[in-house]
Amino acid sequence: MEQKDNIFDYFGDEVEFPENIAVDIMPYGTLWSYISATFLNGFINYVDILAGFVIDRYTKRDGKAAQIEAAIKTEVHTNLRVFKDDVIVLGRIGKGKYMFFYFDYDVSDCMIGRFITDDNETTIVQSIVNWLERCKAERVGLTISEHTESGILDYTSLPVKFFRRWISY
Repeated sequence: MEQKDNIFDYFGDEVEFPENIAVDIMPYGTLWSYISATFLNGFINYVDILAGFVIDRYTKRDGKAAQIEAAIKTEVHTNLRVFKDDVIVLGRIGKGKYMFFYFDYDVSDCMIGRFITDDNETTIVQSIVNWLERCKAERVGLTISEHTESGILDYTSLPVKFFRRWISY
């Protein structure tokens, strides 16, 4: 199997506004986009979290590290909305089987996908970083306007220990 460079290379199909979610719960190799955060919440608690990233699209990076540390120390459950921004999570569901979650702050433009690969987990996580870095490079020099989506201007890695008990957005 060819090693992937970009997280979206793991998906052979993208379905926008999926309609048959009760009939065929996400075939492998498919990414669903424009789906609610509530739907993603139903799956994220049943994966082994491998990596997470908070994106700077709506709010500036300043203070996110402190928010992460404070949440680790004080929160019983993980509330991903604490950042008031987008969050990406990669989880393992079996040997060589993974789920990708993209929680969009406006909660209806989220993405979720399942895929199978022989790539090692470091390579898969790096594919997310590669994509984030490309998005960031496209926005060099732009700034965040309050309450306006600005594209991906930066990101912060979330330690796995951040994800505790019940996770929701």
